[in-house]
Amino acid sequence: MEDIATINIMFWTMNTVPNDVQMVEDAINEITREKINAEIDLTIVDMGNYAQQINLIVTSNEKLDLMITLPGESAHFNAMTSQNCLPKSKKLILRSIPCGAPSLHLT
Repeated sequence: MEDIATINIMFWTMNTVPNDVQMVEDAINEITREKINAEIDLTIVDMGNYAQQINLIVTSNEKLDLMITLPGESAHFNAMTSQNCLPKSKKLILRSIPCGAPSLHLT
């Protein structure tokens, strides 16, 4: 049997981080282990600290597979691509949805 992959996901909340995140993660992992041979690792951060946490993860080259970019500040998609923090994302977008590249200032 193949090793189970881990998908690291980080997103923000405008409220306090819920206490039952682990319960939700466990329920999702029951499904994803069977369907796609993967587990997720959820990291939820309050919105006030999100940009700082993303920057720390990106600059320290920690594994992060999926994140939400903010509509402002340093965790904004355009700011992160201009600083070359998301080079693979830029290439993927240009290849997959070239019509979206101008609105994201990627051309």
